[in-house]
Amino acid sequence: MMIGDNPEEVAQKINEHLPPQIRIYGIQRTNNAFNSHIHCDSRVYEYIIPSHCFLPPKPGSTAASYAQSVEAQGRDPEPEDNFWDNIIGADFYPLLQRHISQKKEAPEDRLPELSAEESNRLQKMKSDETEAIRSYRLSPSRLGRIRSAFQIYIGTHNFHNLTIGVPAHSGHALRYIMSIDIAEPKIYGSTEWLRIKIHGQSFMLHQIRKMIGAVLIAIRYGIGEESIKHILTTRTDMHIPKAPAQGLLLERPVFTGISEKIKKFGNEALDWKPYEEQIEKFKEEFIYKSIFRETTAENMCVSY
Repeated sequence: MMIGDNPEEVAQKINEHLPPQIRIYGIQRTNNAFNSHIHCDSRVYEYIIPSHCFLPPKPGSTAASYAQSVEAQGRDPEPEDNFWDNIIGADFYPLLQRHISQKKEAPEDRLPELSAEESNRLQKMKSDETEAIRSYRLSPSRLGRIRSAFQIYIGTHNFHNLTIGVPAHSGHALRYIMSIDIAEPKIYGSTEWLRIKIHGQSFMLHQIRKMIGAVLIAIRYGIGEESIKHILTTRTDMHIPKAPAQGLLLERPVFTGISEKIKKFGNEALDWKPYEEQIEKFKEEFIYKSIFRETTAENMCVSY
């Protein structure tokens, strides 16, 4: 950039030569010592997930055997507790078991084959189930419990169970989470989505996906917030499943410390606020659509 050039005009000229999937929002002066890697003192990640991922396990599934009843959880009933009642017919699992058994190699293990009528009925039930799941909307009470569970991560904690290869006694496992914000659910297509923003000083491998996975288990299985607290305080190694990778994106690096030094030289602090509207528009047009497409194609969380 030449001295005296308007930064906005320079950014616009550069964007004219870039594909629409790559954008420059603006240009700001720094000092000669600035290094974007070294001076990044925190990061904001966003995870976008279908709200139906927080539904209780399907009755009759292996996961359902681990779920606690509303009474055992000690909470008030929620609409989600009865979600499956009018979706799965009484003959769903017998038909499904017979359908699966046809794929076994040993003929003596096979159950009687489905008739054409039974096969059509099973396919319709599967289709109705998928449609109902994608049409699901979070109740205010369950959304409140999800938000409350994520707040437990805020502060400095030992995240050794929410990464891989880091022992509990290692100082490397200590990480500082500054804030977690969950926007109001938003409808894209026929599906409701949650956008979870996590602002942390630094993160370890798979940490965010495992943080999401732990909350999914706590809400879906009804084991409550105590399970999150236990994961963060126990020194025993635990296996926590990762949430799917499709929904995770690095939204922005943050340069708080170096910005104060830059201001002392008369330059503007490095700030994303002037570009918030452009960032949201870009995510809507390119990032979210890609996530929705991949998630829908792979039926992410439909059978989670």
